[in-house]
Amino acid sequence: MANDSKKKRDGVNPAGRHFVVDYWGCDSAILNDEAGLALILNKAAVAAGATILSTSSHRYSGQGVTVASILAESHISIHTWPEARYAAVDIYTCGNCEPDLAHAVLIDALSSHHEKFIELQRGQADLIHSGSMDAGRGPLRSGLREDNAWFLEGSVPGRRDG
Repeated sequence: MANDSKKKRDGVNPAGRHFVVDYWGCDSAILNDEAGLALILNKAAVAAGATILSTSSHRYSGQGVTVASILAESHISIHTWPEARYAAVDIYTCGNCEPDLAHAVLIDALSSHHEKFIELQRGQADLIHSGSMDAGRGPLRSGLREDNAWFLEGSVPGRRDG
């Protein structure tokens, strides 16, 4: 693993794809299995074509787990609420990875019955739908309407439907 952490970043391109996913109706036992979730997350990362650098996890008293895998291409993480049969997942990859393949693995492995996700394009300066933050004051603007006027949104930047 030590050699993996010193990988070169030749031809660095910050462009990436970031999936923010809600998985509903999942198997509660799976969502409460810390070791099992680490294996599932790493299987998803490999399916996407990512290189796993490290994986860390935490089991909460009662129910719930957080697992994060640091990837050479960014990260993948899961936060679970077994009692609600719900998992929140970030899949962020750069380079030639395919986060949709990781998403497919997670649907199957979590036994999800319903998914909701947003895909963000990251690291591209020419995107018109972007947001800004002012330290301590929250969002200045969230996105552009079709008429090029900025609107404010209290939830996901650039999404008017919340």
